[in-house]
Amino acid sequence: MPTLALLSVCLAPFTWVLLKVIFSVVLDTNYFGADPGIELVAFFGQIATLFLFLTISFSSLGKISKTWGIPRMRRILGLSVFFYATLHLLSYLIFLGGLEVGTYFHDLMTKKRIIFGSLAYFFLFLLAATSFDSAVRNLAKVWSLLHRLVYFIAGLVVLHVFLSSKANFAFAFFFFCAYLILIGLRLQKAWR
Repeated sequence: MPTLALLSVCLAPFTWVLLKVIFSVVLDTNYFGADPGIELVAFFGQIATLFLFLTISFSSLGKISKTWGIPRMRRILGLSVFFYATLHLLSYLIFLGGLEVGTYFHDLMTKKRIIFGSLAYFFLFLLAATSFDSAVRNLAKVWSLLHRLVYFIAGLVVLHVFLSSKANFAFAFFFFCAYLILIGLRLQKAWR
């Protein structure tokens, strides 16, 4: 049952956006603010960031408490990170890039925030692609090493958020502090 509850929580932000779209169409009213594209890009990015840090926190919690359900919940959270990061990227490509690949590659070459975000997404893709039971069995120790990249990914995301946050510095600063704490916990565990 906790798995179903967590899945419901993970899908709640997507459901919220879907309802806003439906009400915007049905009631012919804009529920997304002055620039819906920017709002969607920011919203999906914030949710992906939040779930990323929850996933890392669950990892620490699972090691501390030795709770049986934590790995399954961590997988759901991790796949939710990838889901919202994909929505973040697609929103960026559709609404801000006009579905022009050239625009994306220009931004990739000229904007550091896009470089960090793209690198983070690439590594998230690797983690999502290897998050299934068969990959865990087949990759064995390589899987464990690969999934430790989540801390590197979190660092890339923090840089992406800092460089992208023009008005929402508090959000970026909060996740920077959270990152330092989580890295500190990880290093403390490694030094034992």
